[in-house]
Amino acid sequence: MDKEIQTQATEAARLKREEDERAALIEEMLSLSSAMVEALRFGYDKNSATLICNMLLPYTDADAISLTDKEKVLSYVGYLQEDYSPDNDIRTKVTHEVLKDGASRTVLNEEEIGFPEARHKINAAILEPLVVGHNTIGVMKFYFKSPEQVNKSQRMIAKGFSRLISTQIAAQETEHQRELNTIMELKMLQSQINPHFLFNTINTITSLTRTNPDKAREMLRNFAGFYRATLEQDAEAISLGDEIENVRRYVSLQQMRFGEERLMFNVSVDATLYDSFYLPPFLFQPVVENSILHAMPPIGTLSISISAETRDKNLLIKITDDGLGMEQEKADKLFVKGNKDEMSEGLGMAMGNINSRVRGYFGRRAAINVVSEVGKGTTTTFVFPFSLTD
Repeated sequence: MDKEIQTQATEAARLKREEDERAALIEEMLSLSSAMVEALRFGYDKNSATLICNMLLPYTDADAISLTDKEKVLSYVGYLQEDYSPDNDIRTKVTHEVLKDGASRTVLNEEEIGFPEARHKINAAILEPLVVGHNTIGVMKFYFKSPEQVNKSQRMIAKGFSRLISTQIAAQETEHQRELNTIMELKMLQSQINPHFLFNTINTITSLTRTNPDKAREMLRNFAGFYRATLEQDAEAISLGDEIENVRRYVSLQQMRFGEERLMFNVSVDATLYDSFYLPPFLFQPVVENSILHAMPPIGTLSISISAETRDKNLLIKITDDGLGMEQEKADKLFVKGNKDEMSEGLGMAMGNINSRVRGYFGRRAAINVVSEVGKGTTTTFVFPFSLTD
């Protein structure tokens, strides 16, 4: 009986040891995968390929690891490393074959590898394609001195990490394309600023040149400054101060058109935030423009204000008007892409585009909330992640 108990205890200890070893291995592999993803954060190139080869080699039985793009060896680490400096053209026949058909290969002799030199000490290799979409954009290669070193686990490691690299490269390309699309959308918005505002401003300036030349000159300066800042804005982000200044210019032009007795504007933002907080350009002006176009009462004054406060590690920017307001159901659709309602096409595109640009820059913690009531006005709140220690 004692012997049976001892056997069971020994077996339990063995199973526990194996479980601990598997857990440790899984943790190591996850840590390695995370490090490889981080290495690819800025793209797939010579530097990231070298980092990955150096990280991966100790976890394999391979004597050397190589990564290529479609034409060149980006990195070669390990056995015979001195013979394979980066940026050399791809030389092995089997690598060209993998690039051509996108199929994995395991080769077990020097002839199949196809080195151009007559004599080599590498006699086996595992090759895995790096595939993005339907295109093979490179190859991961495990090289071995002996065919006996090649086994199922080595093939699984090569396949698993080649797929991880492929996925991360695809993610980077998607992110880059998203950034390009955002820039293009911003350019479209910049070129489609409400034409009625443009024509009305020009007509007002023309009229003032006869009745009030000094005011016409001031309006012309603001007009030039507003359009220069808007149409020449290429940066991914601008300071909060620059964004608010651009809104000031826009409102001043509208005040000259409608009169300050019809349109009032106030900014209550801590000046220390002006140069310390950055955000995508062209976020606030379309909101203010929407208020002026759709919330101004037939008689009386429309007051618009911009204020800021910090709350729960967020910066809240509120744009508030006391105008006509709208039903909450309509307010909820203001920042939905493609929703134009009664807006002009350019302004409708701008309002719909704002939310995606905010999320794209700040991430999921960012938000835009709109609260409106008919006859009482509208408050649009931008929620930006923010830390006082940033």
